[in-house]
Amino acid sequence: HSIHVACSAKMLSKRLLVEDPAKVYTISLLHDIGKIVFYVCSPDYGNTMKALSGHGQDIASLERETFGIDHQEIGRVIAIKWKFPTDFINVIRHHHENQNVDQFGSIFRLVNASNRFAHSTHDPSSSEGIILEKEKDNITQEVDKIMDFLQLG
Repeated sequence: HSIHVACSAKMLSKRLLVEDPAKVYTISLLHDIGKIVFYVCSPDYGNTMKALSGHGQDIASLERETFGIDHQEIGRVIAIKWKFPTDFINVIRHHHENQNVDQFGSIFRLVNASNRFAHSTHDPSSSEGIILEKEKDNITQEVDKIMDFLQLG
């Protein structure tokens, strides 16, 4: 998922000529870093989230109900501890928000749109959604190439 988001966000950055594509790619790879804690501490995390997500509730809400905290907040703590830049911290902490996305800047908007696109919940009327939809095949090819290289595909 993070590779898909990273490839999408990098492509958006290049097409819209905003932000450094390498920076956007990096933060996109890290946006779900808080999930690692759940996978390590709760071996059944993935199956639990899949079972619960059938009710239409977003994953962050499910995590808060199940664990008392979500992966965005855990990721924020990690990002602060590791002294990530403020824009990285904001993306990690708020990447599931769809309200007031402009308050966090263009890097957030790119990652947010790409994350929604990867989850098939993008807005096809937004400029980002239109571009991502048009580039869907190119994004898929890049993801497949990376996955093959990493021997994960």
